[in-house]
Amino acid sequence: MTGPDHFSKNYAAARTRFIAAACAAGATMDELHLDAMGLDGMPLATEIAWFGSEAPERAIVHSSGIHGVEGFAGSAIQLALLSSELALPDDCALIVVHCLNPYGMAWRRRYNENNVDLNRNFVVDEAKRSGAADAYHRLAGLLNPTRLPGVDMFYPRALFSILNHGMPALRQAVAEGQYEYPKGLFFGGKQFEQSTMLFLGWLSLRLKSVRKLFAIDVHTGLGKWGSET
Repeated sequence: MTGPDHFSKNYAAARTRFIAAACAAGATMDELHLDAMGLDGMPLATEIAWFGSEAPERAIVHSSGIHGVEGFAGSAIQLALLSSELALPDDCALIVVHCLNPYGMAWRRRYNENNVDLNRNFVVDEAKRSGAADAYHRLAGLLNPTRLPGVDMFYPRALFSILNHGMPALRQAVAEGQYEYPKGLFFGGKQFEQSTMLFLGWLSLRLKSVRKLFAIDVHTGLGKWGSET
């Protein structure tokens, strides 16, 4: 079970603790290094701990931190997992991926070094990497203000938008991401980001033997406070 002791104060501590816990549990380790830097020039990397068969037919991938700052909860869950006894069948592998967006975690941001929401960056069909929902266009001024909070009448404008369009439609327009406003929220990018390319390349190299794959990507902010959804 995850507890307060599993949460780290910053990215550097989380990374160090994950590496130590994974090595202590007998993992084979890989690192995907970014060109971007963290605070005070800190190197950034996605750490990958591999347990079980080196050529598995079945695999579980447990990833965290694709939304940067959400990686603190994901890292805590992974530390709790690594402190438990791991028993895997002979044809199975457990792959624990620590922080897919280390820049966002290091700087306590949701997005990466290019303002890209990496959860919307894994688009294989390039034709879909364009545009935005009609509702997002209408909400662009509200979601991506150019003035400081308190001066732009955000709450009255937000209430008007909810009454005018309905919360479900607005939520869907925002949640599906957009590829039109590079400086806006939930921007999916115009091409694969470095971290995306590194991870996809690693997956294609290491999971060639896998026939059944189960993936868990940990996020926060969905559901009731303090409950798992």
